[in-house]
Amino acid sequence: MPHVEQLKANTNLQEHVRRYQSAMVQYDYDDVLLCRMFPQTIVDQGSRWFGGLASGSIRNFEELIQAFTCQFMGNIQQRKSISVLSTLK
Repeated sequence: MPHVEQLKANTNLQEHVRRYQSAMVQYDYDDVLLCRMFPQTIVDQGSRWFGGLASGSIRNFEELIQAFTCQFMGNIQQRKSISVLSTLK
């Protein structure tokens, strides 16, 4: 497997998925392989979540990433716009 940095607490989920897909580009036709290798890039809560998925609940890599993103949506760092500055006092 190509080297993919493990997901860290302060890493944007979407960026992590993008890096994983870039590293695994030669396998992009193989959903089974992409799904089976993805857990090696996540730790702690992500790993426990993946281990708790019901057998057959994920049919392809796209579904895995959608489920993963939905599960950890709160961890996605939102960029702040300049309008936030006006609310600070």
